[in-house]
Amino acid sequence: MSQPSVLITGCSSGIGRALAEVFQQAGYQVWATARKTEDLTALSEAGFNALQLDVNDGLGLGQLAERLKAEIGGLDVLINNAGYGAMGPLLDGGVEAMRKQFETNVFSLIGVTRALFPLLRQNKGLVVNIGSVSGVLVTPFAGAYCASKAAVHALSDALRLELAPFAIEVMEVQPGAIASSFGANASQQAELLIDEASPWWPIREGIRARANASQDNPTPASHFARNLLAAVQSKSRPNLIRLGNGSRSMPLLAALVPKRLMESILKKRFGLIVLNLLVRSFVKLGGVLSTLLVAALVAGGMALWFHLQHRRRPLPSERRRLIALYGGILALLYLALLGMMWLKDEPGPMGLFIFGLHYFSYPLLAWLVLAKRQ
Repeated sequence: MSQPSVLITGCSSGIGRALAEVFQQAGYQVWATARKTEDLTALSEAGFNALQLDVNDGLGLGQLAERLKAEIGGLDVLINNAGYGAMGPLLDGGVEAMRKQFETNVFSLIGVTRALFPLLRQNKGLVVNIGSVSGVLVTPFAGAYCASKAAVHALSDALRLELAPFAIEVMEVQPGAIASSFGANASQQAELLIDEASPWWPIREGIRARANASQDNPTPASHFARNLLAAVQSKSRPNLIRLGNGSRSMPLLAALVPKRLMESILKKRFGLIVLNLLVRSFVKLGGVLSTLLVAALVAGGMALWFHLQHRRRPLPSERRRLIALYGGILALLYLALLGMMWLKDEPGPMGLFIFGLHYFSYPLLAWLVLAKRQ
């Protein structure tokens, strides 16, 4: 069996470099692109096929495709990773900042895929587009970036349909906070726009908070890369995968919190800090808020079942028996989970406290929902 091949754009550091390392370890022939000479030297020394490439250079893309066709004939995996985050007020950056953001994050995705389409078609390959949860939950002072990643989401769906006749698959990845130079670069972008002449100067701390939010408790890039490799190698590849801190909680917040309420939070001077705390509560409390939602749905289901069976609400004695049975079954399940937790790593006091919150949420909400209305 021939060695599988992967081309990854934007491999100078962070996600791109971690992906190159993980795919190389998995036996892939890795073609890693970067722009700067020093980055290319480092990639070559690490054993990758280093290629100098500006993803916005059409001539360079054509030359890349010709070289790959001559050397490997076809391509198994293309990972469109190159991109950056333009931070700051939309009107301060203007059309030029928006154009640059879309050229790298959106237009290049089509340019690279188009140039390498014949090679992907040859091997019935896979296109992986690196999007972002910022395309799902829009935040102020990152409008150009959020819009570009929303476009990546739409384009990924369109490409998936259009490339299906050629047996080429398309996967979109929406990372959360991943340890990389992204946050530092985003902060630099924001600082270039923040000056005393800007109408947004009085709320500059909110702008800085948004620029730094992408690096709050980040997931290691190596962990992200290993999970993405597993998805690529899966027999049933997902169309969309979310990886990293906040990658699930941010879309969940977008879905659960009413849009007007979310906007009223984000309009505040320190709204992004409040949003950050909300996200942390989802992540660091181990999903207690999500547990409350599920517990409420289960309790509602129990109440509906009893009403359909008896056409009335339960008597106090019936409610006690129902809750005792429900709580007892849950207790057995949670004790088993606690035992597995202990075998893996002895939980601390806070871990036990949060575990207890998870358990008691279910019988408590069931008790309240089944209570007789006065």
